[in-house]
Amino acid sequence: MSLTSQACTKIDNLPASFPSDEIPQVSLKMPTLKKYEEWICDDSCPIKFPSAVFRERYVKSWSDQTSYCIEQFGRIITWLKEGPRDKVIDTDIKNRRIRWFSGWYTNFSYCALDKHIENGKGDDIALIWEGNDPSNVKKFTYKRLLEETCRYANLLKKLGVKKGDRVVIYLPSRPEFLIAMLAIARLGAIFVSVFSPMSSDALQTRIHESGGSVLLTCDESISGLTHDPLKKKANEALKNCPNIRHTIVHHFTGIDYESHPTDVCFEDEIISMDSTCDYTLVEANDPFFIIYSSGSTGKPKGFVHSILYAGWGSMAPDFVVNCSDDVKDVIYCNGSPSWIGGMCYSVTGPLMLGVTTVLYEGNLFYPSPSRVFDIIDRHKVTVLMTQPTFFRIVRAMGSKYITRHSLRSLHTLYTAGEPCNDELWKYIYRTVCKHSDSHPATAELIHIYGAS
Repeated sequence: MSLTSQACTKIDNLPASFPSDEIPQVSLKMPTLKKYEEWICDDSCPIKFPSAVFRERYVKSWSDQTSYCIEQFGRIITWLKEGPRDKVIDTDIKNRRIRWFSGWYTNFSYCALDKHIENGKGDDIALIWEGNDPSNVKKFTYKRLLEETCRYANLLKKLGVKKGDRVVIYLPSRPEFLIAMLAIARLGAIFVSVFSPMSSDALQTRIHESGGSVLLTCDESISGLTHDPLKKKANEALKNCPNIRHTIVHHFTGIDYESHPTDVCFEDEIISMDSTCDYTLVEANDPFFIIYSSGSTGKPKGFVHSILYAGWGSMAPDFVVNCSDDVKDVIYCNGSPSWIGGMCYSVTGPLMLGVTTVLYEGNLFYPSPSRVFDIIDRHKVTVLMTQPTFFRIVRAMGSKYITRHSLRSLHTLYTAGEPCNDELWKYIYRTVCKHSDSHPATAELIHIYGAS
């Protein structure tokens, strides 16, 4: 199975270039449904939205856009203060203004934690974290995650963080990354995600560009046999970042490092913080987080996202990855949450949907090339998101690292980030789906989606 995107807009008479003070007239026309009628899905497959339901929703998305947006976003986002219906789609292309749900208020931390607890899911597992050492595993229920989030939020409040402030997260894929993100959002502040392997120069650039005033980091992270001294790199960056008032330092390995005048020891402070903290209402278009491009092709570009992006990013796991209330879904995205794909599939998507997410800090091929598949079997992962290149590397190392695992919990494998050609698709299907006489039970349970 391979799905390709279909264009849903048509732009008429758009010139090759136009003066900056002129806006092209864009006409949106609903395309024919004929191509979707010809797209016959096997409705016996365990997909959430079979072809008939998809066509019905598709038509509504064009014929009654306001109702469609309220209905679909309302499944993901709980509006704590509803605004006017005529501001759900609030656009003025001529004046370059595009807004959605103007005057509607919510809070991401509430949508990701409180609402699930209120709905009786407090004891459900929200997060499974596995460290570089396979024996190092931590599990957090939604109730515990809320308590840890509130403690962290109260620490940030003590340091003066308030709504609209930018807080830079320079942490590896650990529970503290996710908890910090939730805590920042609870206060209505804006988190800036920086990929932890990046250099001190890259960190410095992102602090300056975003206007960050508080930095969160750690002594070091471990991936495979590599020890990455994040605090040392942070200190180097801080030499030219006078706007950073506080640096919260997590001590994961206990190595010695040179201190900085802005340092705040996380472990010393968090112990006295209260486990309750009120959430702050934020408008739907208020900034939620800033994430930067890699900068590999030039100066890194910062993208500002509101909670509506988190809502949309939750619909992708919901629509495409077949998350269901009937299945205790466990989603594992082996991309870093510091990048947008990992953010959607490791953090915002799973938590807003109320399922379980898996975070892994270490090297994907340590201590053996089977590590990812060990994680799938060990934690009963139902959904895996990865990149085609991951399977190209595994194929080169040997299929035995896949085929010796059960993988029977897995019902969906999602590839993204680059094209997955037919040859690789067949390899994944043959090895992961185990479409053979020896493994008939799992042959129809995996569905692979990806660019082609």
